[in-house]
Amino acid sequence: MMALSKTKYLIFAVMGFMVAAPMTVSAQTSVPLSGLYACESVADKEAQLSCFRTETAKLRVAETSGDLSVVETDSVAQFEQAKQNRAKAPKKRTLAISSTSTYGRKGYIQFTLENGEIWQQTEAERVRLGKAEPDMLTIKKASFGSFLARVNDKGTSIRVKRIK
Repeated sequence: MMALSKTKYLIFAVMGFMVAAPMTVSAQTSVPLSGLYACESVADKEAQLSCFRTETAKLRVAETSGDLSVVETDSVAQFEQAKQNRAKAPKKRTLAISSTSTYGRKGYIQFTLENGEIWQQTEAERVRLGKAEPDMLTIKKASFGSFLARVNDKGTSIRVKRIK
């Protein structure tokens, strides 16, 4: 008889929660975790556990369908910092060439700059290194995320990409 009354109590508690939960959740629909937070106020431990399981399942469905994304604050901070750095990056800069080498069948040139960056030519265009000591490479942003470079600000620009 005791188990029956415990079962009845549980059924009434769950039914009461089912009636009260939509009102609680509808008041806070803007927060995806509001249903989970509402589970904290459920007094009966078994009903509370049932609530947590139900709300967790809803969150899992929302996450796998793409309706909900979870991002750590460190990731957001890193993204914001990278965004600020890109905004501050100069559109054109000139650096000294510390060494050059050729690669590929067409003899493309790879430039190693004084700051350690390595850039390489990506299109067949003749490049003339000057007699300046040191030769300077001017790199500027072009369309669609590409870059153009000129040696000693002379000759035609060549398309380059950053390797390192």
